[in-house]
Amino acid sequence: MIKSNPNNPYAARQTIGYFIGFFTLGSVIASLGVTLPGLADHLSAGLDDMGLLFTFRSFGYLLGSLLCGWLIDRFTGHRVLVMYFILAAIILSLIPQIPTLALTILGFFIVGLTQSGIDVGTNTMLPRVHGERSAPYLNALFFFAGLGGFITPIVLQRIQNTSFGLTGAYLVIAILAIPPAIWLIFTPTPKEDETSHDGGGNDFK
Repeated sequence: MIKSNPNNPYAARQTIGYFIGFFTLGSVIASLGVTLPGLADHLSAGLDDMGLLFTFRSFGYLLGSLLCGWLIDRFTGHRVLVMYFILAAIILSLIPQIPTLALTILGFFIVGLTQSGIDVGTNTMLPRVHGERSAPYLNALFFFAGLGGFITPIVLQRIQNTSFGLTGAYLVIAILAIPPAIWLIFTPTPKEDETSHDGGGNDFK
């Protein structure tokens, strides 16, 4: 149960938004493995070459972690997160339509950027909401990522075995990025000013 904070009436809404976002993050991370054979067939590429998708996605994740910190220091946190979710939805929906391996590698590099932005941004925002009481919420956050990573491959495998195929699988993943974007765009961003002093995550805007 999410405890209410009388100093921050948006605490529950903020926390739920982060949980939804991390479910999506886990789903996106897990999606590449189960769709890799389908992508290889689509691109007429060997699985050895397809391994580059993991490499460049991880490289994007690394660079994106640095970029997200810089963005959150300069812009409203939830706007940054919404941007990452929308970008992820767009790129993921386009992945099955990309005709070459090189462009697919670029696509997954961008996917890695969005994953790290969601990861770093959410892990920055949640402690601002709950301060010193963040530990159980951070545990729950990663539970939802694991839940998304567990359920999604099962669903995607079933979709790929239907007439919707690879396109349908990636469309589902893209759609999963929309609810947290909509939720967070209408939820005020927690501020960091007071949390370092009283551990309460009091300020919001």
